[in-house]
Amino acid sequence: MGGKDKCDCCETACVCRLKVERSVKIGRDLQVRGDADVDGDLTVDGNIVANGQVLPHRFVLLTKTVEQPVLNNTEVPVVWNIASSNGLAFTTAGSDFVAVQAGLYSFTAQLVFGPPNVPVGARTVSFTVNDVAIATVNNVPSNGTLNTIAGASAVWYLNVGDRVQCRADQTSGVPLLNVLGTDSATKWMITQLR
Repeated sequence: MGGKDKCDCCETACVCRLKVERSVKIGRDLQVRGDADVDGDLTVDGNIVANGQVLPHRFVLLTKTVEQPVLNNTEVPVVWNIASSNGLAFTTAGSDFVAVQAGLYSFTAQLVFGPPNVPVGARTVSFTVNDVAIATVNNVPSNGTLNTIAGASAVWYLNVGDRVQCRADQTSGVPLLNVLGTDSATKWMITQLR
């Protein structure tokens, strides 16, 4: 790391210039008040602050462009075909998020179920880690002409290789409902918090 000018931070590793050629691990927040040049690995257990702003956590936002059938009383993994990422990877046309780094992750999903005019039963969104449910939320369907929006969220510690799925289920009694991919409200956000 470069030279250290007067820094009035006590809980933060504070440097005026940072150059990493191989790897460095910092066990607290990192504040860089100048240039940062990283050719190797930089691991920071806290937040990274640049120009007074906390840099965003790594995330991937998943969306769909196609409808996906959900049979009555049949839980299915939701398949996503569009991924917008800031550092986290996801193979599109799949349903699994696989952790490549251990850490604390946040999961937030919202699914739009259609068709409208099915005001009975529940619409369920759940998350599984290695096929074990960690969060399940049953949502009451909309009445009238609206589609039903169902959502769930969870925070979970993942180990390397843990496989996470967002799953959908419905108990309307109707043989077939769809998770609507054409509705922009259908999405799954995965964020690595630590």
